[in-house]
Amino acid sequence: MLRDRFIRAYDALGLRGSILGGLIFWVARSIYGVARRFRRAGRVLLGYPAASRPDSADLEPDRPDAAEGLVAFRIGGGIGDHLIAARYIRDLIAAVGELRFDVYSSRPEVAKWVFSAMSQFNRCYDEYFLWDSRQNYKYYDIAITVTQFITLRHESAKWNRLSNENPKLVRICQTIDRFRHTHHLNEIISAHPYLDGTLGAKAVFMNLTRNNFVNAMSGIPFGGPRLTIQIDRSLSQRLGLHERPYLTIHNGFDAEFHSIPGASHRSTKAYPHFESVLEALRARRPDLFIVQVGSQTSRPIAGIDLQLINKTNLAEVAAIIDGSLLHIDSETGLVHLAACVGTVSCVIFGPTPVAYFGYHDNINISPPTCGGCWWSTRDWMINCPRGFKEPICLSETSPETVADAIIAYLDRRDADVSHLASRPMLVRSGLTAS
Repeated sequence: MLRDRFIRAYDALGLRGSILGGLIFWVARSIYGVARRFRRAGRVLLGYPAASRPDSADLEPDRPDAAEGLVAFRIGGGIGDHLIAARYIRDLIAAVGELRFDVYSSRPEVAKWVFSAMSQFNRCYDEYFLWDSRQNYKYYDIAITVTQFITLRHESAKWNRLSNENPKLVRICQTIDRFRHTHHLNEIISAHPYLDGTLGAKAVFMNLTRNNFVNAMSGIPFGGPRLTIQIDRSLSQRLGLHERPYLTIHNGFDAEFHSIPGASHRSTKAYPHFESVLEALRARRPDLFIVQVGSQTSRPIAGIDLQLINKTNLAEVAAIIDGSLLHIDSETGLVHLAACVGTVSCVIFGPTPVAYFGYHDNINISPPTCGGCWWSTRDWMINCPRGFKEPICLSETSPETVADAIIAYLDRRDADVSHLASRPMLVRSGLTAS
């Protein structure tokens, strides 16, 4: 993305926070605004409709409105991180009552799609320049950062107003602070993300996971992995996917790591034997129809029936995964997306720990060797911490193991469907179905 390249160059030249950097940023935004107006005018003159894709997000004005009761959430990471944050915000609203909120995101196009289904969502901003440099957080009653944990901007919080208007939210903020101190998280949080592996280990020993840790930190119930998101079924219908059973597969990695200097074309999280998995599946279930989804970091897999890499937006891929019998993947954001729509995933784990990131209902395949080195080094995502060219945690997970787990799940699913199909007959005959 042009935005990512600009940000890398901006940081590499040491411009952030300088007077010269501020001038360059102002010029860049002015050029962007003029180009956006010309693009919109051109579309109108040519008779095209206004852009409506959920992943084509335009930036909002720099300064938010100062309406009372507005809360700011800062969210980083990829699709999975945004979906987990959205579940937390959903549960927070359920605990404290209605509140309007803005989102400051490292991936504003993703954030607009994730939160567009929430009526309390107000606006989305690109957080890179507007959160710290412009200090936009000071315009809100409370500013909350949601990552692996929760942090609060105490210095800008309007505590008196919050105490009068939303005392439940104030009590939750107090619970967050107590949790940090009680569980000795301050050093881990100050070093984020470099001690996130330690945080994950602490969470597991507390019987918590990536999905419910922030809820536990806030003292609010976890509302489950399902989440209402924007879905567009038009592409699925045009492709005829609604008329047949199919599996989805993803062979990529988190897009936010794609632009890291020195990054290889393949992440340490990406499973290298998907083609062999498909060969094993075809040998036992030649009837399977398999759809590959993905974006810029994905590699095509031989033997796919329908190739959709870079051919879908987020709402469309959500609909495709929603209709899938099973989603096959490494541990990526699309696994979290599948959980949001209620689709089971077969997940091949490597550097990221199963106990922390795994969903209970999924087929979670642990590495036979090593694994769990998440954030043991700063470049764990692009270089194996043990120095292997191919991380053995994934390369030694055999395709047969993965295929066996998938076939076993499909057989159980078929048996369950047959059992459910027979239940109405038992009811009509007056028998009790167990």
